[in-house]
Amino acid sequence: MCEVSEKIFDEGRLEGKLEGKLAAALNMKKKGYSEDIIADILEVGLNVVQQWLSGNTVNS
Repeated sequence: MCEVSEKIFDEGRLEGKLEGKLAAALNMKKKGYSEDIIADILEVGLNVVQQWLSGNTVNS
């Protein structure tokens, strides 16, 4: 049971990090940052940033 709990916790933590990066990406876009710069700062792929900014968060 402990391994299952750890897996759920780790998945939740990862999801939380991605949600934080998504929020940061949206904020940076509002402030005029380019998609390239956002991807570089958040250390994610450009295609991920483009998906986020288009409103598609699937496979992020």
